[in-house]
Amino acid sequence: MALIAFTSASGSPGVSTTVMALAYNWGAPALVVEADPTGGSGMLVGPLRAQRPGAGCIVDLLAAQESGQIGSKLDSVLMPLSEQLSLLPGPRSHEQASGLARLWPSLAGVLRERSEDVLVDCGRLGMGSWPRAIVESADLVVLALRSSLRQAAAASSWARELAAGEVPQEHECGLLLIGKPRPYPLAELAKHLGIKALAEIAWDSSSAHVYSDGGAAPRSFAVSAYLRSITALAAKLRSPHDSQ
Repeated sequence: MALIAFTSASGSPGVSTTVMALAYNWGAPALVVEADPTGGSGMLVGPLRAQRPGAGCIVDLLAAQESGQIGSKLDSVLMPLSEQLSLLPGPRSHEQASGLARLWPSLAGVLRERSEDVLVDCGRLGMGSWPRAIVESADLVVLALRSSLRQAAAASSWARELAAGEVPQEHECGLLLIGKPRPYPLAELAKHLGIKALAEIAWDSSSAHVYSDGGAAPRSFAVSAYLRSITALAAKLRSPHDSQ
């Protein structure tokens, strides 16, 4: 199945929330990997509301990595979220994250062999201990941003590097616009950055709150533009390989 890396070039465009929303609406078996080296495991304290304090996390794989046993250890630290969905929580602190750089190459290889689709929240490009090997190994790299001059400028240099070989040529890179397409629409941003336009997420803070903080779904949630855009993107990302 597919390995899809979600990342950004600037702070807080909504990557983690979007990954969780996609996962819950994937419609097929999926594994979410929280590889953001910032620490704090936003997915545990966000949508899961810190209800599973004893859960394992990605740091637990470091010892297995030393002995080449990541593949056999991985399932034991996964957190089941539903019948078809599991989560590998990220580091709980930035101190834990500092040792992850040596884990990424081995973990990338293991994730590519998984039978389910793997959605990886890679955090911000270029941060200390960022999961470069996972980005390089992904079938698709999704670069997320909001429509602002600041985020477009931050994405510009990374877009050139991605196009120049950070992502191997047989892998794809797509631009995901989160929020209102103003002042710059997706097509204009994609042309400026030289990356294929992938999709837009119609941001709605009350609906997104369901996945970012485990909030109650608003009355209009099931028919919201936000959920429609999430389910459409999930189908778009899922269909090429699930149909094979």
